[in-house]
Amino acid sequence: MNMTQDSLSSKMPDRASKDCEFPMAAVAYFGPDDQTATKVVAAIINEDRSILKSEKWLIADEDIRYNEPINQEIANFIGKFDVCRAVIAEGILGCPHEPGIDYPAGEDCPYCPFWSEKET
Repeated sequence: MNMTQDSLSSKMPDRASKDCEFPMAAVAYFGPDDQTATKVVAAIINEDRSILKSEKWLIADEDIRYNEPINQEIANFIGKFDVCRAVIAEGILGCPHEPGIDYPAGEDCPYCPFWSEKET
C-alpha cells in the first residue's frame, strides 16, 4: 500500500469485522500522465457488480491523491454506504477526460498525448 492509499484508508470506517464481499467501494485515479492524478472516481458496487452510486472529483493545480480535504470527501462518500471492503487502484489508470464528453468519441484525447499510445 502506498502513501496515498494509507492516507485514504486511514479515513475510512473500519469494516474488517464484516464477513461479506458486497457492497464494496472502488477508487480509481486518472491523470494527464502516469505521474500526476487530476481526477478520482469512487464507486459503490452491488453484489450483481453494478454501480449503485459514483462520485468524481477533479483538480487542476496539484496531484489529487495528496489532497487531504478531497481524501476526506471520498471517505465521507464511502462512509454513507455499509460497504464490506474498499479497493483502491494502485497508480493512475488513464486519461481523466471522457470520450464523447470532453472530446469526440473514437479519437485520442487531444489534452493527454501521453495516453494516446497506451490506451489503443
